[in-house]
Amino acid sequence: MLLPGLMALALMAGSPSIWGGDDFLALIRKAEARQEPEERVEYFSRALATWTPSHGRSLLAACYFGRGEARYQTGDFTEALPDLAKALDGDPDNARVMFLRGRILLHQTLLEESPSIHSAAQAAKALADYVSLKPEDIEGLLSLGRAQVLAGHIAAAQVAFVRARKLAPFDPRPGLGIGRAFLAARDFRPARESLDAADALARGRDADILTERAACRLAQGDQAGALAELDCALQRHAELLLDLTRSRALPLEVEERQASAGRAHLDRGSLRESRGDTPGALADYRAGCRHGIQRACARAQALAGLKPRPAPPPPTPLKPLKKTKRRKIPKPTNDPGERIYGS
Repeated sequence: MLLPGLMALALMAGSPSIWGGDDFLALIRKAEARQEPEERVEYFSRALATWTPSHGRSLLAACYFGRGEARYQTGDFTEALPDLAKALDGDPDNARVMFLRGRILLHQTLLEESPSIHSAAQAAKALADYVSLKPEDIEGLLSLGRAQVLAGHIAAAQVAFVRARKLAPFDPRPGLGIGRAFLAARDFRPARESLDAADALARGRDADILTERAACRLAQGDQAGALAELDCALQRHAELLLDLTRSRALPLEVEERQASAGRAHLDRGSLRESRGDTPGALADYRAGCRHGIQRACARAQALAGLKPRPAPPPPTPLKPLKKTKRRKIPKPTNDPGERIYGS
C-alpha cells in the first residue's frame, strides 16, 4: 500500500511517542505490517479510536486514507467513500485519494442498470481533479474519459482518450474509449474505424472491443455480424472472468467484468429473440441474470412465462376401407392323392 508521505516519515522517524507506548502510532504500524486488507481495516479502525488532537490532522487524514484504501481492496465501496472523503478534507492535494474516490464513483455508475448522468458527472469531477495533478497517468485519463462518456460530455471524453493514446500508442484501450465516444454520439462510421484499429492492437482478444463493435454493427443493421461478434466476445468474457477469479483480482475488476459479460448476454438474447431463437434467447437472459443484470432477469421471466402455442389439431383419422367379400375357391372334385401324384 502506498503510504502518504507524512505518515511514513512520522513512523520511520521513531517519534518519541512510539517508544512511549502511543497506541495510535503503534496500531498504525501494525496495520501497515498486515498483508490482508481486512486486517488493515481492523487495525486502522482501532487506531482511529485512539486518535487525539495532539497527533495532528495530517496523520488523522492519512489513517482515514489507509482504511479507505483497504476497504477499496475488499470491495466495501460504501464504507470506503466516507473514509476517502475525510482523508481528502485533511489532505486536499492527495492525488491517490482523488483517484480512488473517482474510481469508486465510476464503478458504482457502471453497475447501475441505467447509468445516471448525475452519478457519472460526480465521477468525472473527481477524476478530473486527479488528472489535473497527474496529467500523464493513463489509468486516470482512461477512467476520466469513460466517466465523461457516461455523463454525456463526448468532446471532453475524446480529449482524454486522445491524450491517453499519445502516452500509450500501442495500448488498445484508448481506441476503445474513442470508439465508445463516437458510438454514444451515434456517429457509427468513425466508431467502427476506431474499434477496428483497437481490435488490431488487441489481436482480437479484447472482449469489450468485440462487444462495442457488435453494438456498432447492430446499429448499422448487420444482425448476423453483430451475433458473430457477441459469440466471440462472450467466449472471451468467460475466459477473463476465470483468469480474474484465479488471480484473486480486486472485487472492482471482477464486478465490472461480470457486468460487461451480463450486458453482452442481454444484447445477444435480445438479438436471438428478434430472430426467433427463443431457446437461445432464454439461455442468454438467464446467463445475464446470473451476472446480476436485472433487465435480463425480467426478460427471462417474461420469456419463460409466455403461454405455450396451441397444439395443432389432431390429424383426421383415415376412413376404414370397405370390407370386400373374399372370393370362395371351389372345392376340387378329384381325390387329393390324384392331385399330388397324378392318376
